[in-house]
Amino acid sequence: MGDGVLAYFGYPIAHEDEAERAIRAGLEVVSAITHLEPHNGGEGPPLSVCVGIATGPVVVGDLIGEGASQESAVVGEPPNLAARLQTLAAGNQVAIGATTKNLAGRAFVLSEQRESAVKGFAEPVYNWAALHEPTVDRRFDAGREDLSPLVGRDEELKLRLRRWDKASRGEGQVVLLSDEAGIGKSRLIQGLRERLHGHDYTSLRYQCSPYHINSALFPIITQLERAAQFDRADGGATRLDKLRALLHRSSDDPRSAVPLIANLLSVPVEEESQTIVSAQEQKDRTLTELSRQPERLSVDNPGLLLFEDVHWVDPTTLELQDLFVNLVREQRVLAILTHRPEFQAAWVGEAHVASLTMKKLPAHNA
Repeated sequence: MGDGVLAYFGYPIAHEDEAERAIRAGLEVVSAITHLEPHNGGEGPPLSVCVGIATGPVVVGDLIGEGASQESAVVGEPPNLAARLQTLAAGNQVAIGATTKNLAGRAFVLSEQRESAVKGFAEPVYNWAALHEPTVDRRFDAGREDLSPLVGRDEELKLRLRRWDKASRGEGQVVLLSDEAGIGKSRLIQGLRERLHGHDYTSLRYQCSPYHINSALFPIITQLERAAQFDRADGGATRLDKLRALLHRSSDDPRSAVPLIANLLSVPVEEESQTIVSAQEQKDRTLTELSRQPERLSVDNPGLLLFEDVHWVDPTTLELQDLFVNLVREQRVLAILTHRPEFQAAWVGEAHVASLTMKKLPAHNA
């Protein structure tokens, strides 16, 4: 398409989060372009790209062309709107339409709403610039501002409350919660948190991501960055100070923990504080340090350990989860791991582990 590229998300294979995938891809394109050197030995003007994203129904027709240039004829408003939004985007900016914004929820930080007159549309088009991902606790939080009432889940909620009572008495518990996408795992967890409102407890939240299945310890890294209150504008020294403050509150041996966790978070640390070890020993020490979190979590109050969407877990985080599940049984911690049926949990059958598959609600509760 000349100097442009047209990409379809949702065809030929559809996913539940196509809007989010499209925005993420657009931001990655912008990031890649900004790191490219301009032509003429780097002396030309800086390279830039404009991205437009629109969402809606289309009709996919016959194949056009042959070989690498082959494409399908797509008829509908979204391709035209995306092209118009692309012209509204500033250099190195991703412009999105209203439907795309609504489907992505709060998964991205957006600019102020813009109202633009565009060719081919009778009414002004509302659009936003997608800036970057926010710091949020969970994918569920990012997608929904207003929660509907929790209905038809009394038995599932009672099971978690019984397990919570056991964990509060020092009999650590693990609950594996399985269902298909959209049945309500995350809403049920939120319901438990609502029931515990007013109780003294501490929680850790980890969110696995379909975009980081091959990123070692991604859920752990994002949780630590949130806990340390890292800001996008923070420099290395500021991040190191924040990390030290966090580990002085949460580690038994901060002096040893700082270089380990700093390395995990790609935070520069003084050379003299590091000891040269093999990659395997570095990994083992890091996992050992991280595995102690449930114990520290429950020192003063019972702890709630949440791992969401474990079907997207990376292999290294899965190793850490093995340690968590084994250590929890001796601590005042309730660990809840949510996953889809395709994930085969290795801990089923353990005395302190309960497995529950959520069923679809009857029609009168739906």
